[in-house]
Amino acid sequence: MAQSDGPLYAHVDLARRELAAACQSAGFEIEVESKRYEVPVTAFGPERSRLASNIQLLRADQVDASALFRLDETLRQDVPGLNGWVGDRAAFDKELVSDTYDPSGYLVAQHNESGELLGLIRFWRDDPSPKLGLLGVVPSHRRGVLAHALLAQGLAAVSRWGSLIFTTHTARPSLQRRLEARGAVCTGSFTQMVHR
Repeated sequence: MAQSDGPLYAHVDLARRELAAACQSAGFEIEVESKRYEVPVTAFGPERSRLASNIQLLRADQVDASALFRLDETLRQDVPGLNGWVGDRAAFDKELVSDTYDPSGYLVAQHNESGELLGLIRFWRDDPSPKLGLLGVVPSHRRGVLAHALLAQGLAAVSRWGSLIFTTHTARPSLQRRLEARGAVCTGSFTQMVHR
């Protein structure tokens, strides 16, 4: 459990039904349910669409860390269960020097002319399998090929690391269906509970 200035949150593995029931009895409410997956690296084919000539994909270590932090805060607002997210800059900076950080798997889309950061994909080099931490694109670029290009380049890095699978989790039913249709295996589920 972690406490901020307001509500108290708990993350409970749904295999531990008695713990989830105890939390609900103590006044916690389910905020979001998420499933964990192991996904074959080959589940998503190579990107066939070309990026616009005014957009480039950069490694995270080629981008200003303050701008990257602001992009991260913006994109997390759309993640179920993270409404109102306020980032911790010290924790963010610590991630960028952690053992699981590899900038070849942490890519950022940037507009060449304005310098605006438009999206990112973040794979952590976890053991035994890389973990997809976030794939997000700003609203103005969500209907194009940008997310697919980020995913393709991120998966190319994971392949170079020698991994056949990566792990991730999502609370979005549409993405859960898409992952399962592409051979992902659900390895568990958890809920984020909140006590206000």
